[in-house]
Amino acid sequence: MPAVVTYIAHSAIPWLAAAFVGVGILAGARRLLARGRRQAPYERQSYLLTRAEGSFYQALSRAVDAHTLICPKVRLADLLRVERGLNDKRRRAAFGWIVGKHVDFVLCDTRHVRPLVVIELDDHSQQRPDRQQRDRSVDAAFANAGLPIVHIPTQKSYSADALRATLAPYCQSASTPDRAV
Repeated sequence: MPAVVTYIAHSAIPWLAAAFVGVGILAGARRLLARGRRQAPYERQSYLLTRAEGSFYQALSRAVDAHTLICPKVRLADLLRVERGLNDKRRRAAFGWIVGKHVDFVLCDTRHVRPLVVIELDDHSQQRPDRQQRDRSVDAAFANAGLPIVHIPTQKSYSADALRATLAPYCQSASTPDRAV
């Protein structure tokens, strides 16, 4: 009988060892995959624009001509750059202020994709003091950079003709041919 037990023990040990190693590899792989998911805990947004922004976008697309490109949700850091000559601390602070903010829409000329005007939709949140301060600061930054900004109150619907009239002074240069870059 001892020979049979010895035979079973010797023949089962490699299989048991392989099973333990396999379970260990699977557990390790599972932990790595789970850790990978935790490092990027993001999901896809269903829509880029809110309903109000989408409604405005539809009217805006009817209001501008073929020489005008509509860019939604543009970061301030893509429109503004920090002035040269600031020390590192002030430069980082100034950049940090613009990198996390965006505007609702920017109209650009299609030839050079040069920003012509910034559009902000103003909803009920603009009544809050913190939003009013943010708007004043953003408006001042664009004024300093020489880029006009237009505030348009959110509405249930928008008139393409009214938008065209409001934005025409800023978009006329979009259809001017052969401008210098």
